Amino acid sequence: MVKSRIAQVSRRDGEDRYLYLVAFVVYQTFKLNDTLTDTFLSAVQAAVNAAEKTHKESYYQERAQRALSFAELADRLGESIRETLSVIGRIVANQELGDGEKVALIDAALAARNGKPDPVERQIDEFKQQLASVHQGRDAYAAMEERSLKLQHRRR
Repeated sequence: MVKSRIAQVSRRDGEDRYLYLVAFVVYQTFKLNDTLTDTFLSAVQAAVNAAEKTHKESYYQERAQRALSFAELADRLGESIRETLSVIGRIVANQELGDGEKVALIDAALAARNGKPDPVERQIDEFKQQLASVHQGRDAYAAMEERSLKLQHRRR
């Protein structure tokens, strides 16, 4: 039917002619529908790919910051532990104190560390939150949401 010329269609019987014309219109409608669907799928896949690329780029850019933060956390944690162990070591080495006094002083030293807000604990909490965010893929979903809004506002 697509290859038929107007003269060939006009020579057909009335019912056949309408049947061929209706079939041609249906064929063109389905063909246009397929083309639009393919275009839509391509646009959605492009948006998903762009969101994944944005997420990967931000993840790799933040990787250096995470490594630096982790190294800083390890340093602070090491200093805090060394400081506490040093105080405990001095208490244990003191021969003038009895066992009960040593235990009380060690307990007081540990309570003093736990009583004040520790920047190491704060940094550990922040690090946990960053790690949870990375594992849950929140950044990926945010990038997809941004791309979906661009896709929704797209006009052609």
